[in-house]
Amino acid sequence: MYSKSHSDTFFVQIKQNSNMFKRENSFKEADIQSIIIENFQQWEHLSQNDIKLTPLTGLTNITYKAEALIPATPKAIVFRQFGNAEGFIDHQLEKIIFRTISDKKLGPQEYSCSETWRMEEFIERAEHPNNQTMVDSEFCFNVVGLIQKFHTIDAPLPNKHTSNIIKSIFSEEMRLNAISKIAQSHLFSNEEQEILQLFQDSISDAFEQEYLIQMIKKENHENLVLCHNDLNQLNIFNSNNRPLFIDYEYCSYNYASYDIGNFLNECVINYQHPDEPYYSLVEDNLFHKQLSYFAALTYVTHQKATPEQISIIRQLIVPQCNKDKNLIQQLQKQIENILQQDINDEVQYMKRRIRRMMIMTHLYWVYWSILQSKGSIQFDYINYGMMRFQIYKQLLQEEMKRDAHSKEKTSSIRSTDSDDS
Repeated sequence: MYSKSHSDTFFVQIKQNSNMFKRENSFKEADIQSIIIENFQQWEHLSQNDIKLTPLTGLTNITYKAEALIPATPKAIVFRQFGNAEGFIDHQLEKIIFRTISDKKLGPQEYSCSETWRMEEFIERAEHPNNQTMVDSEFCFNVVGLIQKFHTIDAPLPNKHTSNIIKSIFSEEMRLNAISKIAQSHLFSNEEQEILQLFQDSISDAFEQEYLIQMIKKENHENLVLCHNDLNQLNIFNSNNRPLFIDYEYCSYNYASYDIGNFLNECVINYQHPDEPYYSLVEDNLFHKQLSYFAALTYVTHQKATPEQISIIRQLIVPQCNKDKNLIQQLQKQIENILQQDINDEVQYMKRRIRRMMIMTHLYWVYWSILQSKGSIQFDYINYGMMRFQIYKQLLQEEMKRDAHSKEKTSSIRSTDSDDS
């Protein structure tokens, strides 16, 4: 994926409100300091007072930057206490994936690990991309290219033949778990109950659920690949327009279009908002329909091009070209000339799959928000979930309209053919 150098950064400290990700059952600082001293050989000479802990951001795990206050190598590490996202994360599989990526030197090094925590490499000097950077054409080209490389990793996981994420979205267990959580009315305010009822009505709508199932089955010729599945801005670093990925809790074998669609969806959410609720919707990035076209073109290009050709193609990327259909079409012609092959059918297919998977990724995170709510992490899961639910509904309505228009067009053509016969 990328070669590690001294300037690479896999984890970065972020300023945050101390209550944003507070967990009731998290380790005390003294416990963490003791665990580090007992399990990290390079720091066994330190005392608790020699280790400074600084909270880092995260919606699932509790993470700290642990810094040695006296001479030690390395100077800092990351301590991660695993979260309890039951039904969403298999920590045993996540450990396998993390170790695989670490061993291949494609991500942060693992120092030590247990059932409840992990110590990881912390390297300085990088930043999370802001939402303007997330939709910058060159950065998008580089991110989707890195996604494609990530998809070539062969991880030793037991299940490579089923998308567990898609399977879970349509599972009766997931639906009943959400309904059971919603039924605990004592946990939620009246306003929250009204919000949750809208979601319950949606997942109980047999027509809507069957439409989604058929939508995913339609034109499904994709192979399953190892996907990150959670490429929001806090899981991406930007170093001179060179993206780096971290946090593999949600990695699994899935469809490439899902991974890309999820990244595009995350471009519209700012997780670095300084004030409550510490996230915000970036409307300028919302519903740019050409982003999926550009992403599809980029992904297919990285599948087919040599590194030398990618370097040439990267020079053709101009600002805003990922938001302008004419510019994307011009770029595609230039790429086809370089590759000396027609890739339009593959690009258009991937574009349609990404568009449909963007619907599914929002739905997945709505489920996640509800089932995570009122737990040990104090975060505004309900309103966050409703924000994504509203986007999900709008994208779904657009897809349904597109299908209806396509059927009308097909019916009209058949009628014309019948009249001519």
